[in-house]
Formats: sequence, C-alpha cells, structure tokens
Amino acid sequence: MKTDWHRYNLKRRVTQLPPVDEATFQKKVDNDNRDVGASKSIRSKTKCPKDLNGKRHMIGGKLADIPCVLPHISAEEAMNQALENKIKQRIEISPTTCLFCQSKHLVHFSSIEENVEHMSKVHGLFIPEKKYLVDIKGLLVYLGEKLGLGNVCLCCTYQGKDLESVREHMRSKRHMRIPYETEDEKLEISDFYDFSSSYDTPTRETCSEDEEAWEDVSSDEEASLSDSESHSEGAIIDLGDELLLPSGLSVGHRIAKKSKKPSKDVILTEGQGTVVAAESRQFMGNIGPAQSKAQLAIWKSEQKMQNRKDRREAKYVNNQPHFRDQLLQ
Repeated sequence: MKTDWHRYNLKRRVTQLPPVDEATFQKKVDNDNRDVGASKSIRSKTKCPKDLNGKRHMIGGKLADIPCVLPHISAEEAMNQALENKIKQRIEISPTTCLFCQSKHLVHFSSIEENVEHMSKVHGLFIPEKKYLVDIKGLLVYLGEKLGLGNVCLCCTYQGKDLESVREHMRSKRHMRIPYETEDEKLEISDFYDFSSSYDTPTRETCSEDEEAWEDVSSDEEASLSDSESHSEGAIIDLGDELLLPSGLSVGHRIAKKSKKPSKDVILTEGQGTVVAAESRQFMGNIGPAQSKAQLAIWKSEQKMQNRKDRREAKYVNNQPHFRDQLLQ
C-alpha cells in the first residue's frame, strides 16, 4: 500500500517538480502539525460567541432604557424642509443659455433670439404657436426652472437626480421638445401666449347692416305677435288623426301607419327604364363566354398561389422551439 510520502512525490511529478526524500517529507509534516496546534490554541483563547451575545443583549437593554429625545417632525414640516433643500441646490438657467447642452460645453448667447435659433438648429427644439407667443423670455425661464429646480424632463415625467442626468435623458430619448398635444399641456404654457388676435371681432359695417335690417314695431303689433308666438310655441295642435308638436314633428295614430307607409317598389317610366338598361350594359361591357372563362381561370390560379403561400407561412411560423404564452407577447 502506498504511503503519504509516495503519494506526495506522485503529485510533485505531475506538476513537474523533483521528488523529495522521506526525511524532508516528515519534516514538512511535523511543521504542518505544529502550525495547526498553534492555531487551535489561539482560537481557544478567544471568547465564546455566547458570551459575546450576552454582552450585546446587556448593552441593548441599557440602550433601550434611554428615552428617545429625537424631535417629532410632521409631514408638512418635512415637506417644507425638503423643498428648502431643493431650492438651495437648484441651478439657475438664464434665458440666453442653452437648455440641453452639457455644462462643460455650455454656450452663453448675447440675445434670446440667438439662443432659440441654436436650440432649434442643434437640438431640434420647436416652439408651438410661435406667432401668438408674447413672452418668450418667461417661457424660457419657466423651462429652465423645470430643469434646474425640479430636474424633470420637458416631455415626460422622468425626474433625475440632478440637472446633468435630466439633460442626458432628454438627449438619449430625443425629448428636447415642448409637448403641445393634450389640453393640460396647452394650459401649462398658456400664460405666455395671447390668442386674442385670432378671435373673430365684428366690424362696424356688419353692425350697421344689422341695425338697418331691424324695423320699428308698434306696441299693439308687438303684443299680438308675442301672444301668437306664445300660443304656437307651447300648444299642441290636434289635427284629428295626428298631433302637431311645438317642435314641428307630427305624431300619428298607428292605424294610419299602413296607409302612410311609402312603397318600396319604384315604378319607372318607359324612358327611365331605357336609360337604366343602357347604363347597366355600358358598365357590364361586352364580355363573352370565352373572356369570362379566362377570368375565372386567372382567379383560380391566384387563389391557388395564395393558399400555397399561406400553407408555407403556417409551416414555418408555427415552428417554435419553446412554448410562448400568447398573453405575454
């Protein structure tokens, strides 16, 4: 039976190391045993985990007896404190500064028009209803506060941890635009617009024409007209077999339904029938039996090719190696 010394030399031969004699091997074994004994003695000198747990429990009990002196903060105070911290950390963006460029490549322009032109050419910013915009400076200040103070994307509800993260999000998602589709989005920036010029205002000529169209009516005629209008508006006139409502509709008895029901058969005169027959022949065209058979053959061949295509697609499309739930697709 092979000894430990022999197995040790075999392992050294596998690793292409020279063999050692038995005395050297025994010396190595004695050194290893001595190191193991020293580690056991050191481990025995350490304290038991149970003692440590007991001390932790005692310390925890002493700490539990100490009353809590932390101040109670209400939800409103916490919200105000968070808002104050947000205001302290905000970054002001002037109307002459680009909203989307990085801080290291930030460019300050001499005027607002140059800044708007830069953002439209480089970043594709489109300002909606520009001809009705009366406060472009206020609009840029509002957008700058939305980015620098709220750290919110202009297009979606994404909120970043700082200004640079929001800018990176808008550049990657191409959200460098002002949303102007829904009613809420239009109302959000409506304070900077003035649409009064688009309203239809009546001119003086139309007003004068309307005034000329009116005529003076005497008091007696006015009283008679008002009485007749009141009777005609609120009265229901009985015509015997039907009632005439104030709205102008007539309600009849069901007995007269058959007599008043229009006939579905349309009787054409001799001239009208001739015209209809001529038009129908013109639409149909001169199609003989041979042409109709050729068209039928073409239709059958097209239908056959379509069926063959459907069978081939069904064969390959339905060949899936794994099960796929249709509800999760």
